Amino acid sequence: SRSIDDSKPPSGFPCELQALQGHWEDLAMGFIVNVDGDKADFNDGTGVWKAEVVSGGLSVRGAQLVGGLPDLSSWRLPDRREMVWGRLDPEIVNEAQLHKHFLNYKLARTLLRRQLSAAMAQNDFEVAGALLELWESGWGFHRETTTPEQELRLRAGRFFVPGACVVHRRFGYRAVVLGCEPWVRAPLARRLSAQERESSGSRMYRLQPLYCVLVDDRDVLGGGALFVPEADLEPSKGVFPIQSRHGGRLLEKHEAIQAYLPGAALKQAARRQQLGMPFTLQGA
Repeated sequence: SRSIDDSKPPSGFPCELQALQGHWEDLAMGFIVNVDGDKADFNDGTGVWKAEVVSGGLSVRGAQLVGGLPDLSSWRLPDRREMVWGRLDPEIVNEAQLHKHFLNYKLARTLLRRQLSAAMAQNDFEVAGALLELWESGWGFHRETTTPEQELRLRAGRFFVPGACVVHRRFGYRAVVLGCEPWVRAPLARRLSAQERESSGSRMYRLQPLYCVLVDDRDVLGGGALFVPEADLEPSKGVFPIQSRHGGRLLEKHEAIQAYLPGAALKQAARRQQLGMPFTLQGA
């Protein structure tokens, strides 16, 4: 299959559309938009949209291109708001397969933990023991599709799944994982401190996984949710249960495993991510 970046639309296409070919990122929302020929996929479950030439110029999904090419593209939405896309870094594009493996791995690990909790609650210790062994081993890879290098990178965050209790390595606050991103999308990149950028080591800082954690109200005034790089977290059963006024509507408390499992809103957020959308607590 051909890469979108290598695609060459017919010469009859407007020059603006030819300049739009490839991978873009919405700088405000973090959505990824793939443009191939005259088709645009917003990776949000709405399908593929056709770019059209209208009286005001090039239009996609009701938004009109107003300029910025070749490295930025600025659009005017029907409600007159502006939408700006930036070219997605090629290094992020090259990691796309790993990002899919990341989300699938987290899902498999979460389902395993739910089975473990159910077995322990039913006092089925034989099954629980087998499931616990799988959990501790880092089970959850699709070995026929993941490379040894990808497995090594995924294994580093094997205990960080939605509902897992953690502590911040530097600041020491207690928290529970709500969700995760396999890489740092543009809106979150602007929030990272210099130290958080450096925590990725020699790799480009935007390639490091991020985790949305719900902070214990006792440790941070007002509590709430924060995004934290994987390298700044460590698992800790000892912080269960955390105290948060938001926890009850997002998480299911499971005493048997001394942790939480995702509630309905977090399950919906995970489903949106499988479509390619950013992790959000929209509607939670």
